[in-house]
Amino acid sequence: FPYEFDKVASWYHNLIGTVGDDIIVFDVFTSPIDTIDYDDFEILDFHELAVKQNGKWGAIHSNGEVTVPLVYDTLSKSKIGYLIKQNGKYGLLKNKHIGLLRPQYDYIKVDGRIVQTETGFGYIGLRMVIPPIYESISLVKRGNGKILLVKKDGRYGFLELDGRENFSEF
Repeated sequence: FPYEFDKVASWYHNLIGTVGDDIIVFDVFTSPIDTIDYDDFEILDFHELAVKQNGKWGAIHSNGEVTVPLVYDTLSKSKIGYLIKQNGKYGLLKNKHIGLLRPQYDYIKVDGRIVQTETGFGYIGLRMVIPPIYESISLVKRGNGKILLVKKDGRYGFLELDGRENFSEF
């Protein structure tokens, strides 16, 4: 290679790497295509980069569009959105316009659509968010659909995916 990379990765049919203080996008023949003006980067997926500038993280699309504003202490991507940290607290974003869980938790663990925080377990559905207030939560099949089996205040019950609780069946 004609360049000595400090950090390099494959991204969007190209290579992206740091050379000194510059972040440069290279074609497969290691010819520079573009320089992006950020301090650091991490690959999120095929079309998206987490980028850092002035100590704050956000995300950009391969077309240059900012997909998440650069206002977070950390940023990573899960199947249901972006895991963010702001002012020492964790939250989840669906995209730059929609917050799923605002940054108020000491930690967040994501397993599929189930989230766990220090306050309990919750569920992130396609059209709704069940806050993390349950002691346990499991997605179970019911007929042709699904329902959540939850534990709250030491009692088990069902939780419809629209958020309605039913503790009378136990």
